[in-house]
Amino acid sequence: MTIREHIERDVKAAFLCGLSGMILIMAGVALGTWLEPWPVEKVFYAIGGVLLLVGTVRLMAGIKCPKCNHALLWSNVNLGAVHVWAIGKAAYCPYCHADFSSPMP
Repeated sequence: MTIREHIERDVKAAFLCGLSGMILIMAGVALGTWLEPWPVEKVFYAIGGVLLLVGTVRLMAGIKCPKCNHALLWSNVNLGAVHVWAIGKAAYCPYCHADFSSPMP
């Protein structure tokens, strides 16, 4: 497994965490209109909100270079996993200059 594959796996996991949070919030809205007497939707809101927050924070600041352990922020590095339309895939870490095509350390 290369460094790029490891980082893209982390990005996809964070994206799926945030997406599942949004789906749970929407399910809470749908259930709230059908199940009026029971406050089941509040559980969906709480769990969905936490998942959305964790996924967003992880995606924005939690993806780290496995070699130097610095955070790869989206303003610095475009990994090409979510923002495909931007400049292109990064070739190296801006901090330690580790090549993302090299094998994991």
